[in-house]
Amino acid sequence: MRLGISSYTYTWGVGVPGHLPPQPLTAADLVRRAADNGLGCVQIADNLPLDALADSERRDLRTLAAETAVAIEVGARGLTSDRLERYRRVAAQAPEYRKALDVMREKEGRRFFLKNTAANLAGAELQELVRAAIEGNGGRITTSQNQGPRDEGRFRQITVTVQFFASTPALQKVLYALEGQPPYLSVENMTLRPLNAFRGFKPGPGQEPEINVQLDVAGFAFVEPDKK
Repeated sequence: MRLGISSYTYTWGVGVPGHLPPQPLTAADLVRRAADNGLGCVQIADNLPLDALADSERRDLRTLAAETAVAIEVGARGLTSDRLERYRRVAAQAPEYRKALDVMREKEGRRFFLKNTAANLAGAELQELVRAAIEGNGGRITTSQNQGPRDEGRFRQITVTVQFFASTPALQKVLYALEGQPPYLSVENMTLRPLNAFRGFKPGPGQEPEINVQLDVAGFAFVEPDKK
């Protein structure tokens, strides 16, 4: 099994139609994140299609992947026969890419992990990062709870479940703050509930209605080595 990330790992960092962040993540950004986190694979899905890149951009991406020893996979969602044929042409360049991968070493980037290795300290660190992202962008936290850590080889996944109130513009800023800077965090299991869901409700002039948001935020720490 090979650990990696996908362009859907950072849905809000890449952006969705109508809600693009100020600086959307690119395929090259994902490769760098994977390399910096010691991961060996990036899956590029239909929210960041490889066939939309210029030939020069694909060459640069291939070179970057080779230099960082990160394999690139293509997600199958949204594939059509035409797009599949275009991907086949892109894949024809793979032999030189694989050869370069064989001679490159993985790089570690501890600055992209949570600083603490102990589960309780890493959990407290993640909670503080989440609190700062939410409250610093106009959100109001109601509950925040750490989930049990999950070890995956030499990495430990730390997860916080948080519930808060925010307007839609504030929520977009919160999501970008969580996913757009190191240490790298991912947002999962997001549920949105309107506070004024009755028919005919209209906010007052200049007012943004708030929504009740619940989501999980996950980050990774290095597993604390056993003490002898």
